[in-house]
Amino acid sequence: MQQVGMFKELKKIIKKTYFYQLVNEASHRRAHKKWMHNSLCEDGLHEYGFHGDRYLMDLADFFLSQSRAFVETGAFSGTTTCYVARKFPNIEIYSCEPHSVSFKHAVSQCKKYRNIDISKTSSPKFLYELIMSLPRIKSQFNTYFLDAHGFGFYCPLLDEVRFLTNNTNSGVLIIDDFKVPGRPEFGYDYCGEQEYSFDLIESSLCKSKEYTIIYPAYTERTSQWHPLRGACVIVFGADDFLLPENLSRNFSVIKKAYNKNR
Repeated sequence: MQQVGMFKELKKIIKKTYFYQLVNEASHRRAHKKWMHNSLCEDGLHEYGFHGDRYLMDLADFFLSQSRAFVETGAFSGTTTCYVARKFPNIEIYSCEPHSVSFKHAVSQCKKYRNIDISKTSSPKFLYELIMSLPRIKSQFNTYFLDAHGFGFYCPLLDEVRFLTNNTNSGVLIIDDFKVPGRPEFGYDYCGEQEYSFDLIESSLCKSKEYTIIYPAYTERTSQWHPLRGACVIVFGADDFLLPENLSRNFSVIKKAYNKNR
């Protein structure tokens, strides 16, 4: 038992090393490049988004069908951006990508869709400028896909969560590459030496709101190009929210409320 514990601790240490993160990022990018190519339908439009995870796509589609806008931080190649534009042509789509090569690729991928606007800037600046220039974003229900993290880049997740939960009335945050409690088969990322987990982001949540936190509860890998990747979905500003039965079979739901007088 002692050896097992030591092995687990050693694995944690290795996962935090520069070399491991470098190899992991390279592997992730190779898988993503293959996914990018295979996510196109015969007509050249994008059939898949959100890693090609069918259950996560179903959940995202549910929220997108009720949203006025899709706001994404970290477009990367623009695959998920295009997927949303294809499936929901009547909602506004705003995204950002600070990396020059990825930005050019995303713009090229998304040029056929008129409802997409991509900015070449960091996500905290992007979110602030979006709210300032389009005040309606603040008051309407939107889906926010937080995916602005990767090897060698500043990790803006805490700033994103703090800004959105404090400066918008309601919405849903879909946080990618997140640790699923008690489910080690789901991959996740690190913010420096800290795991992408609820413990990391909890202090950034606006304490005057109530939250519904949704995690994957399935075991089946539905993506052809990616292993299981964790996600955390946080609904805020909708205190009476209930997940439909057809989705609740594949996801676990936790209600979280703080002292509103704080």
